[in-house]
Amino acid sequence: MKKNLINTIVAMLISLWAFAQTTVTGVVRSAADNSPLSDVTVKIKGMNIASGTGPDGSFRILLTEKNSILVFSHVGFKSQECKIDSAVKESLLIFLEKNALALKEVIVSNGYQDLQQQNSVGSFDKIDNTALDRSTDANIINRLENITGGLYFSKVKSQQEIFIRGLSTIRANTQPLLVVDNFPYEGDINNINPSDVESITVLKDAAAASIWGARAGNGVIVITTKKGKYNQRARIILNTSVTWQRKPDLFADPNFMNPTDFINVEQFLFDQGFYNAALNNTSTRPLVSPVVEILLKKRNGLISPAQTDSLINIFRNIDVRNDYEKYFYRNQVDQQYSLGLSGGSANLNYYINFGYDKSLSALVGNNTERASLNSVTNFKPFKKLEIQAGINYSVNRSTLNGISAINPGSGKSNLYPYAKLADENGNPLPVEKDYRMSYLDTAGSGLLLDWKYRPLDELNFADNTAQSNDLTLQVGLKLNLTKKLLFEIRGELENTFQEEKNYSSVQTYTARNIINRFSQRTASGIKRNVPYGGILD
Repeated sequence: MKKNLINTIVAMLISLWAFAQTTVTGVVRSAADNSPLSDVTVKIKGMNIASGTGPDGSFRILLTEKNSILVFSHVGFKSQECKIDSAVKESLLIFLEKNALALKEVIVSNGYQDLQQQNSVGSFDKIDNTALDRSTDANIINRLENITGGLYFSKVKSQQEIFIRGLSTIRANTQPLLVVDNFPYEGDINNINPSDVESITVLKDAAAASIWGARAGNGVIVITTKKGKYNQRARIILNTSVTWQRKPDLFADPNFMNPTDFINVEQFLFDQGFYNAALNNTSTRPLVSPVVEILLKKRNGLISPAQTDSLINIFRNIDVRNDYEKYFYRNQVDQQYSLGLSGGSANLNYYINFGYDKSLSALVGNNTERASLNSVTNFKPFKKLEIQAGINYSVNRSTLNGISAINPGSGKSNLYPYAKLADENGNPLPVEKDYRMSYLDTAGSGLLLDWKYRPLDELNFADNTAQSNDLTLQVGLKLNLTKKLLFEIRGELENTFQEEKNYSSVQTYTARNIINRFSQRTASGIKRNVPYGGILD
């Protein structure tokens, strides 16, 4: 009995040893067209032993354990497992099915042609329509912020600048080259409707210079707009977006000096003679605040110390930020609407989209409107010939009458912090600007125009607008001569018109100030060297 047990164990060990030396071979093919698949990973599940298929789809792998499981995996195909529970004498035949959720082949546009990702050189980032739609900014370039590596947004002199991989020059132009549908774009970027954009490719290095030359020194931003597709049923595309943003909280700025502290500083400086030069200036009569005027009256003996404290304490209880928030700021509302139609037959495809955007800025008096029309048609009269025609027209109008009262984060106000802009009924009140109020009360003996500055009136009487019109026409012809030879010619006509109008009516401080400054007293009254009326720039 013991001898039989020993013989059984020896037989099992011999069997395991034989299996451990088993080499499994086979071929992996595509289930769709029976074609051999190369570079398929063949791995023993749970072990760090793997092999791969050759150009003909064949593989060879050495098994070291019984009941092993082989895992076959390949990009674009579903993984498949095959259990090997005994010595395999015949070659395996494995079929892999395509994965419908596999990543699509990335097509990159360098602004000159479309290339597959593996055929493109240089460093680039491609941002598709899905990523762009995560933002609702009306400026398509602003939508790239925080989703594109190497793209830096900066504000210099209140104007936004963008840099690709840092500053490339000091005194020359720092802006990247903007390419829209294979042509450099010379118009205002605000005229491009984001709903018309299919994708954006950011070219970051010198490889772009081989195509665009010196203009690519700061990088290239390539914008590809939407097109119709052949053999596609007509589709109506409606996009709407309404975003709301609370107006700035001016009281959240820790750098802002409150009225009491500001007045205390003014009293200290007055006692040190800081304002003497301004108070003694009878030529230009520079402005001083109401508290300084009160302190001057006290020094001249016109009012008592008790009256001085009583008048100054009134100002301690006034905070100009209350009037700023009430009259100069509002909740910001941005609206975007677009209605499009696209589709195509075997020989024709089309895309047409109308967009309308409106934005009410957080500053009262500032708003923008944009209307755009984009249409692209592709026609194939023959199998190898394609003709393209497109038109893009946009109108962008901005109204800039808002008054920026406080510079956020700096704690600085354009007025002293205890100014009062309106009375209890909301009627505008004058505040000091350019000249001392005591001088304006007597200047011209009543013959000059009202010389006082009322900020609330400026919102109603000014009319500052900017408008830009952009018309782009494109035509193209593409001829596929052979599989590897393509002839293509494109042409574009772009017409951009920009106009700014700054109109200050005679009711505005700007017009009244200029008229009064150049007026002269005569024996018969007053002579106005600047005619009475508004000023248009």
